[in-house]
Amino acid sequence: MKLPWVAFFLSICVYGLVNNSLLAFTLDEMWTVSVSSARETAQKEKKDVLLNFTGSDWCQFCIQLDKEVFGKDDFLKSATEHFVLVKLDFPKDATKQSAEVVQQNAEWQKNLAVEGFPTIALLDSEMRPYAFTGFREETADQYLAHIESLRATRVARDDALAKAAKAEGTEKAKLLDEALESLDQQVVETYYVDVINEIVSLDPDDAVGLRTKYNESQERELQRSLLSDIAMVARLKSPEVAVQFIDEAISAVKMAPATQYQILLTKLDLFRKMGQSQQAEAIIDDMMKIEGLDAIDLQKLIVKKALLMFGDKRQADAFEMLDQKIKELAPNQQLWLAKGEMLVSQGEFPKAVEAFDGAIAAIGDDGELLALLVGAKADALVEQGEAELGLLTIDQFVDQPRWASIVRAEALLHKALILRTTDRRRAAILAENKAVEIAESPQDKAQIQRLVDQLRRRFDQPK
Repeated sequence: MKLPWVAFFLSICVYGLVNNSLLAFTLDEMWTVSVSSARETAQKEKKDVLLNFTGSDWCQFCIQLDKEVFGKDDFLKSATEHFVLVKLDFPKDATKQSAEVVQQNAEWQKNLAVEGFPTIALLDSEMRPYAFTGFREETADQYLAHIESLRATRVARDDALAKAAKAEGTEKAKLLDEALESLDQQVVETYYVDVINEIVSLDPDDAVGLRTKYNESQERELQRSLLSDIAMVARLKSPEVAVQFIDEAISAVKMAPATQYQILLTKLDLFRKMGQSQQAEAIIDDMMKIEGLDAIDLQKLIVKKALLMFGDKRQADAFEMLDQKIKELAPNQQLWLAKGEMLVSQGEFPKAVEAFDGAIAAIGDDGELLALLVGAKADALVEQGEAELGLLTIDQFVDQPRWASIVRAEALLHKALILRTTDRRRAAILAENKAVEIAESPQDKAQIQRLVDQLRRRFDQPK
């Protein structure tokens, strides 16, 4: 009489085992390699599509992301509620993939302009991208929350688009603008040109300012394309041809100050390659007149001009210009630094130390630049026979906890280099060990340890 109950109990256990087995199998098969089938599923089930561009057998961040996030059961169960998951793999050994998969992956890489791995593209069911992301140092739950927040931008987009479909004129333009506002600007400019054009057409007189807004957006895209073309011409053609191309581009296209700065910077490098220092100086003078140039960029341009003059055997003119600009400008630490380095190149170490002190006094809260200046001053002191004072200068910087630990650690490595070049190996090793010790994050410690290893290989190898 009890056998039916036993059979029932066994059937439950067997069902549980089978169900668990099926669940494991399902989780293992939640990633598809077919974009077309993913699209069909997404449209049928009203889901989005997640494309994972990965290098499964060579890309360390891809492997880590797969292990710590994409391979976790909890992530897969939750993510597949809203996404169809597609793995577009680019392994070293592509022979394990079918020709169709290789071709498909290459086409989608080209379509979405994917250059780095891993790249995660989020698309709606019509395969229009709405967000891109990549590797993040996060748990599976945190990464899931991240892509859900990105999906929320698509939901906001669709809500605004639905309202826009029922509106007309500038009201519709404003709703379309609202739809695009939730998305990343670069995504909008690349994948929503049709919506941009509609917005512009709905605001022909710029009544609500959207025509101007999106025309500027299209101009930015044009200028990005122009910068890319100029970079390619400068790389592949002769400097003379590249300069002519730049001049024609400048005369044909109205450019934003930032774009103009980048183009003239390229032209400057071309003149330097041709050895035409006077033309290069004239370019720098033009760059200094660009509207909105910040103080740091202005200092860098002055330094470039001084170095051109210095290299053209016009050292006195270079120092005179730097001294004048130092008096006129604040901040001026980059100018002091350049003056000090030029004095070092002439062997005028006491004057160089004075210049570095001038830069240090003007430095403010830039710890990285201060470390550079302290190191330069220490080197100048060593050259003039005051090594102990140079080492003390570095120690005083390192002892200030207000500066980032990685910057202080790098300063200690500078100290170690001075100690090794003055045959004080034991003291150098202590400085190197302390540098590794004070670096805080695992990444910083690893970086400092690599530099320490390079120093020791250089100086401790058998002679």
